[in-house]
Amino acid sequence: MLESIQKIALKCLNFVLELFLGVLVIDVLLGVISRYIFGSQIPWTEELAVVLLIWVSFLGIAGAFAARAHLGLDILTEMSSFGVRKNVLCIGHVIVIVFVIIVFLMGGIREVMNSLKFLNILPALRVPDVIRVIPLPLSGIFILLFELCNLKHDLTAKEEEESK
Repeated sequence: MLESIQKIALKCLNFVLELFLGVLVIDVLLGVISRYIFGSQIPWTEELAVVLLIWVSFLGIAGAFAARAHLGLDILTEMSSFGVRKNVLCIGHVIVIVFVIIVFLMGGIREVMNSLKFLNILPALRVPDVIRVIPLPLSGIFILLFELCNLKHDLTAKEEEESK
């Protein structure tokens, strides 16, 4: 069940990432072209690029957790036995899960609530600035899902699978 939710979530995440990255490229090109050809940059292109970069960065972090492509120092675990490696991986997953709950979810939700409380508007885009902090708890949900799946996989891994 968790794996099927992960597959659907990863497809949605990848779609949004591809879409936002494409829009980001077009936006930056439009800003550069307008600056050098017309002499002045279109006002909203820089602000949109910042917002899209925030979204792509945070959602990209979540995608890296799904692919197990995040940074890790595995030199010590590679030299260890299967049992030690399995325990170290599971402890690492638990630490990441606790961190994500505290920083991404609790902290992110707090930041969203603060942004909604003050209702500041981004001047060029004329949208609420909450759009800049929503990626924090949203990516936290994705990371939590992917880490739970990774933890489940590592807990149920057999030594034969590990040697492949």
